Amino acid sequence: MDRPEKWSKSPRFRCWGLIVAAGSAQRYGQEPPKQYQLVGDVPLLQFSLNCFNAVPDIAGMVVGISAIDRWFDSLCQAPAKFLGVFVGGASRSETVLRGLEALTSHAKADDWVLVHDAARPCLRVSDLQYLIDEVVDEEVGGILAAPVWDTLKVADRHGNVRKTLCRQRVWRAMTPQMFRLGALTQALNACSGSFEDVADEASAIERSGRPVKLVRGRDDNLKVTVEADLDRVAAILKNEGRF
Repeated sequence: MDRPEKWSKSPRFRCWGLIVAAGSAQRYGQEPPKQYQLVGDVPLLQFSLNCFNAVPDIAGMVVGISAIDRWFDSLCQAPAKFLGVFVGGASRSETVLRGLEALTSHAKADDWVLVHDAARPCLRVSDLQYLIDEVVDEEVGGILAAPVWDTLKVADRHGNVRKTLCRQRVWRAMTPQMFRLGALTQALNACSGSFEDVADEASAIERSGRPVKLVRGRDDNLKVTVEADLDRVAAILKNEGRF
């Protein structure tokens, strides 16, 4: 997908990476957790670390890991822009909040933070840079996303079709998701009593009534959720010569 060049980038801004890798092996079904599963000899998390490190506009990055993590130090190589790990919380939103707090010693409230799932190893440098270019002049922020091509049905509680969605207006949310540190912290804190209902950072921002820009990402920015997904992402990464 060709990327148009954008010339209106703000002359002064800073971006930081916050990579979420605090998940357990609960849904994936085996240890180590999916973020440490190997593709070739490379753990999935390493691909995200390398991608963020390669983008000039990223000033630094932190990684959220589980309190019982015993794999990061032995499997991952810290790149030049790596600032350290922090211990995540019981939910994704709590982990992101802790990561934002960890970044406050480096970043200012109006700096941009790009939150990314370690389970999405196929993120390309070009997509990460494109998101920054498209969002940096926005007031609120934006996310990588892709249009949905399938016909989508909404089910009732009996498992029957309740209605059909208009797919022309439905997008599949991805990561990174890019918002200002202060605004995202405020939005997540406002949801602190109902973190289980906050699917991603954009959801928290949406609750505050502010618009979130959709930035077209590549369809193959896949998330590893179950074991079968690993073969799909391995094929993509191998085709790109990334291992």
